[in-house]
Amino acid sequence: MGTDVPLLNDYKQSYFWKRFPQTLLGGPRLRLGYDAPLYVYLVQTGLLALPAAIGGAFTAMVELDVLRHDVAAYIVACVVCFYAVGLQVLTYGVQSRAAAAPRGAESRNDVLLDEDGVSFTSFFAAETVKFVVPGKQYKVNVLLHAVAAGTVAGFAFVFLLPDRLADLYDSVALVVVWFGGGWATVCIALYSLVVNSPPEPAVFRTVDRLELAALMRPFYVLCLVLTDFILWLMSQTADLMAVEDYASVSICLHTMLLLLPMLWAVGLLPPLDVLLFWLIEQGLVCLLGGTPMASDLRLLASFIAAVACAVLVGFIPDYMAALLVAACSGYCQSLDVAGLAEYALYTCRRLPVKKSLGSAWNISITELLLHLVMIVLVSIVTWLGTLPISVPSSGHSDVYFDEVVLAVGYTVLCLLAIGHILGKLQQVYVFFGFFRNPLFPATIFREADFLQRKRFLHWVGYFHRLLYSGVSPLLMVFYITAKSENRVESSYLHALYTIGVCRGMRVVWQNTPQALVEVATVHAILEIADDQGSFPAWWKDLHLGNVSVCLLARKGLLLET
Repeated sequence: MGTDVPLLNDYKQSYFWKRFPQTLLGGPRLRLGYDAPLYVYLVQTGLLALPAAIGGAFTAMVELDVLRHDVAAYIVACVVCFYAVGLQVLTYGVQSRAAAAPRGAESRNDVLLDEDGVSFTSFFAAETVKFVVPGKQYKVNVLLHAVAAGTVAGFAFVFLLPDRLADLYDSVALVVVWFGGGWATVCIALYSLVVNSPPEPAVFRTVDRLELAALMRPFYVLCLVLTDFILWLMSQTADLMAVEDYASVSICLHTMLLLLPMLWAVGLLPPLDVLLFWLIEQGLVCLLGGTPMASDLRLLASFIAAVACAVLVGFIPDYMAALLVAACSGYCQSLDVAGLAEYALYTCRRLPVKKSLGSAWNISITELLLHLVMIVLVSIVTWLGTLPISVPSSGHSDVYFDEVVLAVGYTVLCLLAIGHILGKLQQVYVFFGFFRNPLFPATIFREADFLQRKRFLHWVGYFHRLLYSGVSPLLMVFYITAKSENRVESSYLHALYTIGVCRGMRVVWQNTPQALVEVATVHAILEIADDQGSFPAWWKDLHLGNVSVCLLARKGLLLET
């Protein structure tokens, strides 16, 4: 390619300069290449700046002690809400009148015209109104988006009050800059809700059928201002958060608010629907021990089921019953529940079951009985882990039980090493692929040697599968149950305890190799820490909370001990 070849040709440059200002400013079509009359640009600029004008007017009233800041925030929210509804009602009225009017010969659509070609005849013409305010596709979104716009405006008003900014910054210039820049970001976010959503660089779906793109920018603004509001309420109570800590976090939140337009323009922030399902999937996998799902519907169903089990375990007052429910539900959720439900549906309707390649359920009575036996074994192992609580005993029995738990912990460590070795024995190359496995058949031409080694590897595979499918999960269920023998009183630690129980009871079946690593690591940490006495008191009282703390820390979520 020559040096004189431009990166963007004339058509692409024209397209870029039309779309980029619209993306940067939140939706207004202010590029002069549209060849629109001056009043079109003035109206769009006024609609963009109107929320800032409303917020500035009531900010002045608060600063002059005419209104309290909470009353002014409610009024700003209501005014912005009515402004959004009124603008959409006006748009619907003009478009309805234009649709009822007879079409003249000059009113025609030409498919060869540019996509932005609009004939501006007057200020209140239907095409002008449609160009400035296209209108919502669904009428219910008019009310929903208006309420969302009012909520964002109300919280942003409190967030950007000069009195609160003056507590964070000593310079008056910084207060003015943060106040103006903050309201500019709020106006950019509200424009997509009130008037028209901009083209976003970060796109996941080709068609926005539910008009979720309009909620993307206000959602990020609302997250920042709500976080600041909650932390401010916590700072009012000295036991929850110090004022100095709140000031540091609030400065970061105000700075992030000013950076939001740049992040939106370059597409670094994901769309709302993508972010929601990503958070749900991370919560299911990292916190509740599940696995990623192939569709949004399955993801929601699995997440709701896992959360329901966790809530049920958290509210069951009896200790042993809670652990039994957690253990049995963890095993059941590790199965192909969607395939089982599909099989049950087709069976009830007496329809032929789909035998797809991805289906794991060509179920038989033998498999059903096997799962019932496993549930019984899980219940028995869980009961054995609660013996010191469920069955009164002497001190000597407790000592023996602690020794059994300690032996099971070291057994898990050994099973981790054995499972890893057995898995490597079934590979053609070992030691990072440098050496060929001598147990693997070198050739198929020597039939006797080939069948002998193949038979040996089959037995290795059967033993490895038995180790990962039955022995290791049951031992880990016993260990987790024994290490969660104390319930906690604190609501925060109790929630952590419940998450640790439910995740541990499910991940031992859902992902046994990973569970072996985690339980072995936690056992080693507990033994080392108990010898040195380096853990705080609540750690020793929580036990399985330790497991969840380690799991959360491994996923990058930091907890203060």
